[in-house]
Amino acid sequence: MRYSITYQQLHKGNSRPSDDNIMEAILIEDGGPLVPIPNIGDHVYVENGRDRKETIAGRVRSRFFRYICPGTDPTLHGCHINIVVEEIPHAEYGALVKE
Repeated sequence: MRYSITYQQLHKGNSRPSDDNIMEAILIEDGGPLVPIPNIGDHVYVENGRDRKETIAGRVRSRFFRYICPGTDPTLHGCHINIVVEEIPHAEYGALVKE
């Protein structure tokens, strides 16, 4: 089975996640490494690229698991996980980690 994880940013004041800030962060094949998945309420910071312009940060608001099971061939089965991350006040980051 294949697993993929996508992160989407939910900007303050919006009811839906942004369409232009989506990150395909992780693709895992069966037998691959164990990857922790953040739970609702967890704080995350997902950095994509060296210039750090593509960043999703905040608190996990929701996780949506979509299972794809076409036919009887188990090699085609998969699970896609969409994680929505809501913005939090910048001051909250100081309470999470001291760098």
